[in-house]
Amino acid sequence: MTSEATEIALTVEPDEDDPRFATLLVDGDVDGEVRRFVLDTGASRTHVVLAEGDPRLGEGFHRSSGVFESARQRVAHVDSLSVGPIGGTSIEVVAVDPNQRGARNLLGMDLLGQHRLRIEIGPAKLVVEPSGAGDAIHPLWLDPGRHPFVDIRWAHVQARCVVDTGAGTTVVDEAFARRHPEGFSLAGVTVGTDGTGAQVETPVVEMAPFELGGMRFPAHLGVLVDLSGPNSTLEVPMDMILGYTTLLNADWIFDFPASRWGFAS
Repeated sequence: MTSEATEIALTVEPDEDDPRFATLLVDGDVDGEVRRFVLDTGASRTHVVLAEGDPRLGEGFHRSSGVFESARQRVAHVDSLSVGPIGGTSIEVVAVDPNQRGARNLLGMDLLGQHRLRIEIGPAKLVVEPSGAGDAIHPLWLDPGRHPFVDIRWAHVQARCVVDTGAGTTVVDEAFARRHPEGFSLAGVTVGTDGTGAQVETPVVEMAPFELGGMRFPAHLGVLVDLSGPNSTLEVPMDMILGYTTLLNADWIFDFPASRWGFAS
């Protein structure tokens, strides 16, 4: 954990297929080489793109779960990895084949979860701060995979949600939307790509305004996806994944070591 605040530039990259959605990126270093990472609280492990034959590749495997498919991927060991004060030396990562569709480096919760983060999408900055300040007032539940969970509410309906800074849009479980049709209206279709590179055409919905942490969020877009696959790997099933289209409506604090979250003033 850092003892002083460090500001890191945040790049907001619109989706090339649907510019209503976007990816949050930060620049870092892997073994002396500049790398760009997806800021990804939805990934339990950090991923690094490495070609076949790279000496850093190990013999073991890791199973990664995307919203559409799962994938068996090699593990690797890098001597150093850093994004500002985030990272360290002698780190095991998940290796991503550069030939995989949409192959990206992902900065996951194995490293992000050691820090308190302030995420401000408008000013485009990520601030790594000392843990423990009192403005992170809400409890944050982290499952064994370090996925951060929060609850949102419409009237008398509550949804259990993973906060996923790596998701280009908010994702709604199809079964949840069928149970609560008053919260969603169809707004077209789009093509989504998950962390394994799988692509699926998905319905776009407009979500009715909801409350989270005492703040009212306006109506905004999401997509409908059958989350039964990824939910089968989680201790607590999720009703929604809060991605970019939700996150851009506020400035956020996630104090992972303290298991607290709040809104930045």
